[in-house]
Amino acid sequence: MKDESPDATDAFTNAKTDAGIQRMGESDLTQVVKLEEDCGLNSRGVESYRRLLSDPHAVLLVAVNAEREVIGLLSATVVVDELQIDNVAVVESWRRRGIASKLLAAGLQDAARKGARQAVLELRSANAAARALYQRHAFVVTGNRPNYYRNPPDQALIMSCQIGPSHAKHPIKNFEADPKR
Repeated sequence: MKDESPDATDAFTNAKTDAGIQRMGESDLTQVVKLEEDCGLNSRGVESYRRLLSDPHAVLLVAVNAEREVIGLLSATVVVDELQIDNVAVVESWRRRGIASKLLAAGLQDAARKGARQAVLELRSANAAARALYQRHAFVVTGNRPNYYRNPPDQALIMSCQIGPSHAKHPIKNFEADPKR
């Protein structure tokens, strides 16, 4: 029976999001850095991303709309058996459509294939929407860093989750970890 629910995870034809998840490519880099800047995130910059595209430990994903514009991103690296998530962002007009959730699920899936058993990230304590997203994906608060952020000042919450074999065995529908992209 086909899943007709609005949360179905068909990466390229989901009517709720009309967005696809794919590996970040060279042609995405300028849009990725602009999205990070628009969201007030620290960016690696185009040149650092360009170098990471060939790093087998990098987990670099984008969400694209029907016009192939970048509308979301996930930037992370697997270090030994830990996925270190740097940035997750979605264009403001595309938020609240499940795109960040799809990016995160695909990133955890890719990390599991690369041998990660845990994921870790930091976020502003005031970012309730991001915290709720991560909690839906089984992340829990494991610590904090007082006075970590500036403009505006805020503490960082450290969140982590376990990544198990189920992440690799139950792929996001139509997400292909194509190393050529």
